[in-house]
Amino acid sequence: MIVRSFTLRRLTSSDSVGYRAIRLDGLQCHPEAFGADYARERSEPDAFFAALLQNNTVLAGFDPQGEIVGVTGLRFHPGQKQRHVATIWGMYVLPEWRGSGLAKTLLMTAIAQARECISIRLAVSATNAAATALYRSAGFTTYGTDVAALYVDGVFHDTVLMRLDLTAIG
Repeated sequence: MIVRSFTLRRLTSSDSVGYRAIRLDGLQCHPEAFGADYARERSEPDAFFAALLQNNTVLAGFDPQGEIVGVTGLRFHPGQKQRHVATIWGMYVLPEWRGSGLAKTLLMTAIAQARECISIRLAVSATNAAATALYRSAGFTTYGTDVAALYVDGVFHDTVLMRLDLTAIG
């Protein structure tokens, strides 16, 4: 593991420019890992990203210079029928920060923020072994596969559906 110094905090709408930059980097470099589309989100104004940050819990890791180097989102489902479920989405760490412990810290912080829920769900690209291993190490289990969930550059990509039962871990 690479030892690197980072800080973590929840993003606010005032972080929209930095969030937009890392989000677009992830969408462009790994289109098979995200349901969102780079071309569409690239055309969105900063206000779009500010609203996304205002309406979701988005956690970010910052390098010592204050630049965003990793993010993950946590969505709490509204309404009576699904308020017991949270969804982790949009996990992305810049390549030079992978192996630093940032992704695990982001994940564990998101899990801690969802403690009032019964379960947390996520979807991960079937070809992303590192992310799948990270989620398994935190206790997530597979409950299904969404075959041909994404179509990118003429290729279908499956996603693995995972969940963490928070009642089992106290």
